[in-house]
Amino acid sequence: CIRDSPRSAQAAFQIGAVSEKLSCPSEAVAAYRKSLRQQKNYVPALNNLAWLLATTTEADLRAPAEALELAELAARETGFESAAILDTLATAQFAAGDKAAAIATLKRAIPLAAAAKQSAFSAELSKKLMNYQGSSTQ
Repeated sequence: CIRDSPRSAQAAFQIGAVSEKLSCPSEAVAAYRKSLRQQKNYVPALNNLAWLLATTTEADLRAPAEALELAELAARETGFESAAILDTLATAQFAAGDKAAAIATLKRAIPLAAAAKQSAFSAELSKKLMNYQGSSTQ
């Protein structure tokens, strides 16, 4: 995994993203946290950290409540107008046990993705919506 001491939020974020791709989630979490210490509301780091904390299979890293806080902040920072950020928010809401909110958020994200001509992403979100609607539990 990557070990470095980046001096900017963007550089720390990139280290986090690469660490995540290399299946080094604890290093990714540390890098995303460093990015946020360097730039408090850096949306890419908020989003990626929220996603990782909501979806990781590593029990010691999984933190749905924190993921939800981070995803809500990222969504506010983008005016709730980014389908990708809303996808993360829905994922965090679902991971935190708020299925109804996750469904409502996805219903908001799907037309945003479609309007941005992201048809494959819109279809992916629609599939996730159907899965959430059909699930009785997480």
